[in-house]
Amino acid sequence: MKVDYAAFLTKTALLLALLALTPWPYSPFIGLLAVWGYQYLVALWHGVIVMPTMDTIVFLGDDDVRVNFISFTVIERTDYETVKKRIRGFMRDKAKLRWHIVRIWGDLYWQDTGVEESIDYVFQRIPTECHSERDIERVVNEDLNKQMPLNKPQWRMWFQENY
Repeated sequence: MKVDYAAFLTKTALLLALLALTPWPYSPFIGLLAVWGYQYLVALWHGVIVMPTMDTIVFLGDDDVRVNFISFTVIERTDYETVKKRIRGFMRDKAKLRWHIVRIWGDLYWQDTGVEESIDYVFQRIPTECHSERDIERVVNEDLNKQMPLNKPQWRMWFQENY
């Protein structure tokens, strides 16, 4: 994702105007408060969660690079619905697994999508026409190289029934 320079310049101009309009003894304090706190005010206003710096860094790289930061492997023989039920419970317990990205004023925030709205996007079957390991790798690699939409969680899991 690229930096939104218009939003950056607008926020910088507003900060400079705020500092210029504030009397000297208070301006450093007001400036620090504005820089550190404005994202939390925006988050409160829009009902989103401030994205921590480490999460933001993941999404501010090159647009051609895909970052997969969650891996989930099932090594026991089981059916699709059982694993889907486990994933659904795991998503209920770990809120970040159901969050999606929202961009407000050039900054990234998390917003809760909900388990039921995102389970079918996150958890998918490998197509039945895959008969070899090479076919499975091809399908998964094609999916890994697709741009993930920001209105969905930023991870996927594939399930193979016939192994």
